[in-house]
Amino acid sequence: MIRTSAAKLAVQLIVLGAIAAAIVGVLLPILAGPLLLIEPATLAMSERLVRNASIVWMIATASHVLFECFRVRRTLHALFEDQPGALPEDLARIDRIPARVTTLSLFLTLVLAASTLSTDIRPRSLEFVGHAQYAILTCALASVAMLPSYLISRALIARVLEKAPLDVAREALTLSVLRAGRGADRRLRRRFVVAALASVGLIAVASALLGHAHARALDQAERERDALYLAHSVVAPVEGNTAGAEHALYRAAQLGYPATVRAFVSTYERDRLFDGSTQIVVPANEQSIIFTLPPRPPPRSITNYLLVVLGCVLVTGVVAWLLGEAYSSDIVLVTKSIQRLGASDVAKGARLTESARFVSIDDLLRAVGGVADLFRDFASAQEHAILARGAAERTRAMFLASMSHDLKSPLNSILGFAHLLTRADLSHGQAESVSIIIQRGRELLYLIETILDAARAEAGELTLMPESLNVAEVILQTERSARAQLAGFDVEVKTDKQPPALEVLADAKRLTQALVALVLVAARVVRRGEIVIGTATQESDRVVLRVTAESPDVEIPENLLEAFRSIEQARKQGSLGLGPWLARTIADAHGGQIRVVSALNRVEFSMVLPQGL
Repeated sequence: MIRTSAAKLAVQLIVLGAIAAAIVGVLLPILAGPLLLIEPATLAMSERLVRNASIVWMIATASHVLFECFRVRRTLHALFEDQPGALPEDLARIDRIPARVTTLSLFLTLVLAASTLSTDIRPRSLEFVGHAQYAILTCALASVAMLPSYLISRALIARVLEKAPLDVAREALTLSVLRAGRGADRRLRRRFVVAALASVGLIAVASALLGHAHARALDQAERERDALYLAHSVVAPVEGNTAGAEHALYRAAQLGYPATVRAFVSTYERDRLFDGSTQIVVPANEQSIIFTLPPRPPPRSITNYLLVVLGCVLVTGVVAWLLGEAYSSDIVLVTKSIQRLGASDVAKGARLTESARFVSIDDLLRAVGGVADLFRDFASAQEHAILARGAAERTRAMFLASMSHDLKSPLNSILGFAHLLTRADLSHGQAESVSIIIQRGRELLYLIETILDAARAEAGELTLMPESLNVAEVILQTERSARAQLAGFDVEVKTDKQPPALEVLADAKRLTQALVALVLVAARVVRRGEIVIGTATQESDRVVLRVTAESPDVEIPENLLEAFRSIEQARKQGSLGLGPWLARTIADAHGGQIRVVSALNRVEFSMVLPQGL
């Protein structure tokens, strides 16, 4: 069964078609009589016939609308319910629904109108010419009524398509462009021609119907007056004498007024026959004369008029084709101009210099130029912001680097006096307070050194003094420094019992600083457990130093991994982020690298450095 969302759209489109049919049904009786001068009897029978054809039209159109909506029911449901599942192919089908429904409606109108002219459908009492004019007027009014119906249906479909996700809509547009290919400009020209010919054609049809109807009515009225004159002055007997009546009837028939004589009828009668002839019964003295006036072919003036109309239509088609060609070339010009204008060109100050012949395309070109100006201003502002930010970062880094002595001297004095106090005879509480001062002072000193060294590294002023170092001594020094920093943490720092006898080419102070930073990161990650420093191995001409942490609660935040790569992310993590970034910077400065491997209940930080001499 068709979904509710698809049914809702189908009902709206069907109602639009019903409204268009109702408009035609209201206007036809009002306009047909005074415009076409059709006999009332003919008009009444034509109305019934067209009404029956309209029922068939509504059933066929509604069935087609339901079929089109049923094909895309899943996508319509996804769009109306704001759910995923919309397909690009269905979006293209939905976009084509108004055009397909309107085309089918107009085609059905022409087919049904033409079918009502058939003798198998049209009642024999219904005059052919009068009903043909009525059918043509019906087609013209239906075309006029379908135009606003098409525009409203396009608006409904546009509101539905607005609900589509951006990526699906972009893919649907790409599919439409690929299907169009190189024939898009030809279709544009054809639409110009069809739009122009449709309007001119409707005016020509209405004018032809109006002219032919009034010319036909005037000719018929003149022939009826001539028939009355013949009946009373020529054919009717004079004082019972019928001499010459037969010859008069013969001559009247030669002139196009065939007549017969029958018994006297006191009333004047006029009737339209099935073949379009008019039968007149004229009472004349003691008998009645029946004239059968056959329909006349259209006068030559109608042919000339049709030729003029055809010429106007051809000229209109040529002009519309040329306009479509010019419009299409303007679109191609704008498209190529925009494609040539890349982002880098806009940033450099390039502008669109082309101008279009049509105001709408020229406005589009100017709008694109305005967007390019906004992008240029934005790019310029962003470039200045980047330069200003870089200058500010360098200034800050240079300031911190130059403040090293001023920041560390007071803290070193505090730590020195605290160590002197430990030699004095202190109570248990006093000794514990001094111990806390020393521990927190060391942490603060490490933090200051990390911040200052990170600032030096960012400013490019981090100096190294590489030398050949014994790996075992580096690991032991790292263990001592790390334990001093991790007092109060629920972790145990260990080293390999027998580290291999390897040499590494590095700056002793910076290498120890980098390894201590990795140990602190590992301590923050595991929270409790043990951390092993060492396990040094050799890879080709490289030495790998590892800091391994094991704990049931191992968890590495993603933002901490980002701190290894970016100083901006490192700053967001505070001192915890600056340590990993500084360690990676030190490793890079030695021509090495840092690796992070995480497994179940285990995390390993590896520093790869060049082998010593």
